[in-house]
Amino acid sequence: MNKIILSTFLALAALANVVIFGQAQHKTKSNISGNGPIVSGAFSQPLAVSWFYPVDTTHFNQVADNDRVYVPSADGTVICLSATKGDLLWKSAPVADFTADPLLVNGELFIAAKKGTSPTDANAGILRAIDTKTGVTLRSTDFPRPLTSMIIQAGIIYAGSEDSKVYALRVDNGSTVWSFQTGASVHGRPLLRDGKIFIGSDDKNFYAVDAASGKEIWKIQTLGKVTGLATADSKRVYFGSSDGFVYGADIAKGKIDWRVRTGATVDAAPINFDRRVIVGSYDNFLYALREHSGDIIWKQRMGNRIVSSPLVDNGTALVAPLRSTKLSVLDLRDGTLLNETKLPEDAGEIVSAPSHQGQRIYISTDLGLLALSSNAKIGD
Repeated sequence: MNKIILSTFLALAALANVVIFGQAQHKTKSNISGNGPIVSGAFSQPLAVSWFYPVDTTHFNQVADNDRVYVPSADGTVICLSATKGDLLWKSAPVADFTADPLLVNGELFIAAKKGTSPTDANAGILRAIDTKTGVTLRSTDFPRPLTSMIIQAGIIYAGSEDSKVYALRVDNGSTVWSFQTGASVHGRPLLRDGKIFIGSDDKNFYAVDAASGKEIWKIQTLGKVTGLATADSKRVYFGSSDGFVYGADIAKGKIDWRVRTGATVDAAPINFDRRVIVGSYDNFLYALREHSGDIIWKQRMGNRIVSSPLVDNGTALVAPLRSTKLSVLDLRDGTLLNETKLPEDAGEIVSAPSHQGQRIYISTDLGLLALSSNAKIGD
């Protein structure tokens, strides 16, 4: 896409965005307390198009810091772009297929992928640490099977793997601190809270594992694979399953307090808000559940499957359904649709979770990476 076409594209997109939000502003409700001024915050005003970078993306998430955004591309390279202008800063050497969302910490980008395409490497995995300034691989660690999910905390990477294990790995050299065996591939995403790792497995169980030792604390059996990320408060941990249920479980005892059926797989991570659990389902609905009982407070039908958590700010939620061409803002108090914004015509369809850094929101589509800016930092 040359600069003239891109400039015209952005100008038209920004104009379309203003018109759409201008119409939607008439629908804006009161703030979350139910009285007082109009909703304020990151989603109360139009999201302006900052830039669009055409690239063959994947369903794995982009990550960003204040200056740069890093995008896993379908050709096995990582694309590093300027956060302000979307200019290409570097492109890494190609690797085999990505297998997990990248992680960013202390100037290093951690990339999990298949080791290669040869018969000896086809089933193996590799974890690379890439210099965020140059894109050069600093070190790598091989694994019997690819890693599927990762988080980093206090110098330790906690990761699920296709070899049915959960790993604790040292950030500095990739060595294994401990591994925990489940009954099938682990595509669940780990949550670390109060010294415990909470993670689901394809064996249909949801586990609590001691983060220091890797010993099982408890497990809960569901009727389907547990592949999403959980959330937790001081009393309960909340998670979804491909059996279509959302679960609320006693965090100390590992016993189910309640479960609520949706119409399809629940893979999106629940969110805690105002004594409610906000969670999306493949049935196209976003649900608000009472945290102590699971009772449905409201549900709102969206334009397509919800496979990722919404971005939340000041009692509102920005929802980006999979394969949709629009973003929707809901009032978390009652599920009312506050406004919608259509993506620029040539930007494609949403393929991964939205992310944010400061006042900028990033969305990967099947045609590239779109950066939008809000009038306030999310969460302020």
